[in-house]
Amino acid sequence: MKARKLFLYFVFCLCLVYPMASSAADAAATQTKLVLSAKPNGAAAGEEIQIRVTASSLNDAYGFELKLAYDTGKLRFVKADSSWSGMSVTPQDKDGVITFAHSLVGSVNKAIDGTSVLATFTFKGIKEGASSISLQSARVINSAVQAESVSATAPLKVVIASGSSHFTDMTGHWAEKAAARAAALGIVTGYSDGRFHPNENVTRAQFAAMIIRMIEPVVTESPAGTASFADAKDIPAWAAAAVGQASAKGIVNGYKDGSFRPASFVSRAEIAAMVIRASGESWDDSAVPAFADANRIPEWAKPAVAKAYELGLMQGRGDNRFEPDAFATRAEAVTLLLNYYDQN
Repeated sequence: MKARKLFLYFVFCLCLVYPMASSAADAAATQTKLVLSAKPNGAAAGEEIQIRVTASSLNDAYGFELKLAYDTGKLRFVKADSSWSGMSVTPQDKDGVITFAHSLVGSVNKAIDGTSVLATFTFKGIKEGASSISLQSARVINSAVQAESVSATAPLKVVIASGSSHFTDMTGHWAEKAAARAAALGIVTGYSDGRFHPNENVTRAQFAAMIIRMIEPVVTESPAGTASFADAKDIPAWAAAAVGQASAKGIVNGYKDGSFRPASFVSRAEIAAMVIRASGESWDDSAVPAFADANRIPEWAKPAVAKAYELGLMQGRGDNRFEPDAFATRAEAVTLLLNYYDQN
């Protein structure tokens, strides 16, 4: 048995050097899919970011080889490892392409099926800006030492933010890095005076704009979605398109009198509802949040608050109280949105 294990590992290593042919039938039958994900989805310069390669529909997987391309101007490669047991081939980093391979060494009965994280690549951000990471190629080897080429997943965009905020009023603030990262991601822009105003309460127009910038490009056409609001003329020009999109997607709603009230501050109950609607997450309509003041949470917001708490997006404010009517500051808002962004 020991000789067979060593033989399999030896042949596996040869597979990485000498390409193996696969039959047309094997190629047609392959179901394995790969997905890249980042944790977090962005980082400040000097901080680490991990890129995971997750495979689904594995069948008798015994090893793999990955070629990952990255931007050497924005990222520095630190290490690559696999959660699988067995042995890894030392990663080779050449001209921004990392080759990493790993094989099981135990009994062939321990081959991997289903969904599994193949590898985690760790990088350190070195320069501010958007960066792309992609799989140039990927192969999975089964216990019979047959190689299967797997189609590369779509490139992953990560953003390296400045280690400090460019906002003039954020130096030393607890949310300085969050504001810098949110700005790099295009979620926030700040005020014309160069300040972020972190301790001011966030308005409905501001929060709607933040959410839309986070999940999709803001259109520049006429924001038809705002036309249904009785106070559409009061929605600032910079926020009109985003509010229109948020309304069209069901993320924001108006009040009983038909108004949107763009300058009104957003309550914590409203923030929970907006974020969960934007996430597309399903919720239990009968869910009751486990907060001491749950009776103060509006009925329409209770399922969203419960879901936001379940996902770790929102917490209580002391004494296990949610304080649904309390307002959120701009600093709290960007921190919440980044928490959501990192989970998705």
